Amino acid sequence: MPARKPGPRTTTPAVALCAVALVVTMAAGCTARNAERDAAAVPDAADASAEPALDDGGLDGFAVDASDGSAPDGTPIDVPALDATRDGARESGPPDAHAPDDGAPSTDGASRPPPHPYWTAMGLGCDSPPVVDGRVVFAVESDPLAVCNDGSPPVYAIRPGIGAMASTFLIELDGGGACTDVPSCMRRARPNAEGRHPAVSTCDLHLDPDVELHGGWWSDDPARNPFVDATRVYVHYCSSDLWSGDRAASEATGWFHFRGHRILAALFEDLHRRHGLAGATRIVLAGTSAGAHGVLTNADFIGDWLARRGIRAAYMALADAGWAQASTGAGGSGVVELFHMFADESCVAAGHGILACHTGPTLAPHVTTRTLLHVPQNDEPALMMSPGCRTGGRSDSTVCDPTLARQVRDALSTAIALPTDLTVFSPYKRGHTIIDDDCRFFGMPGCVPPMTSWTIAGRSFADLAYPWMQGMTVESRIESPP
Repeated sequence: MPARKPGPRTTTPAVALCAVALVVTMAAGCTARNAERDAAAVPDAADASAEPALDDGGLDGFAVDASDGSAPDGTPIDVPALDATRDGARESGPPDAHAPDDGAPSTDGASRPPPHPYWTAMGLGCDSPPVVDGRVVFAVESDPLAVCNDGSPPVYAIRPGIGAMASTFLIELDGGGACTDVPSCMRRARPNAEGRHPAVSTCDLHLDPDVELHGGWWSDDPARNPFVDATRVYVHYCSSDLWSGDRAASEATGWFHFRGHRILAALFEDLHRRHGLAGATRIVLAGTSAGAHGVLTNADFIGDWLARRGIRAAYMALADAGWAQASTGAGGSGVVELFHMFADESCVAAGHGILACHTGPTLAPHVTTRTLLHVPQNDEPALMMSPGCRTGGRSDSTVCDPTLARQVRDALSTAIALPTDLTVFSPYKRGHTIIDDDCRFFGMPGCVPPMTSWTIAGRSFADLAYPWMQGMTVESRIESPP
């Protein structure tokens, strides 16, 4: 990969706490529209109510559910140890390290991997997801190694824009938690209440474009949304790796592929080849929760790809929900190895560890992409790790961990003081994602979950987001305690 452009870095990461906390048992809290996926991550009420086991190190709030090491049908299995010799290495290398001059992942001689019996026994590992219709829903085809956990093709829904706004691409990466080791990944692969496996596969996926491509920042009300006629792209999340992995399935991974980073690269190649991305004048790469983590982790990587393709669109990143506060040591190296985790190249080149480069304060000085960040100062998944917050219900509007809120405020204030192009919207409240819900995005009353307000000084996130997307300079808003 060509060397990154020199000079000061100009934005900050939003590592989505629903993903970064990696609270698999908390996945149902990521976002209401992810309920189908979340059900796969919370097999039953007993599991959901159990206190998650904390990892012995890693991202602040980095937690693993207490998996029982059983297969998706509940039968006990032998869990292979993670192989330090990197069993299951990338067939052609990571897209960032082995990319040809045009920036596309190297796929010379590659073909889609055959499904392992672990997956075929569940009816997964398909070549052609039934949800793909070739009109609104498409499979990612440009890289056969870009696959979901089970080896099925990732999918995205697209609504072409109208008129002059068709050259504006609004791309949203879905969220939905993550797994952190082989047992928790197997737990994630269990079917949800509808018997589907949306967290790991597209073979039995139910995706409704009328839901995914509408509402919140994609409001169909032209009186509210100046981008109502823009091209909309929704990308399903099925790699369980925070959009940061590039590792083939092997015995050491429990036969899970972790290809989120490669999926994102292949998505942009697909949009270029099939949907007119070459003519884009504005590109907003957005994400919620785990998707927000993916946005900021990959923001400069995608910016470099666009530059090599000669796509001169105004490019920006919007990350909704989260701020990974700090790394707590080297104990999180297991997940780095499990995923073959990608991190911002310039952050790593500056001497920081891969895991540290997935945290906000460390990554902030090393990212150049123009960025807008939303983070409630008590983000729900982070609160799962806070002893003072575990007894409160999700409808509790209080800030139950003022120490966490102060740390978030301090870190964000430091980040926006850098010579960056970062804008922050951070309410002193308890909640999670905001952009996919009309009520929360526009700061309307009666939102779910109820909060004191989803506004700061009378301004909603929409009041900042839309002018920012139009290229205007808007003032960050970090709310102080009452």
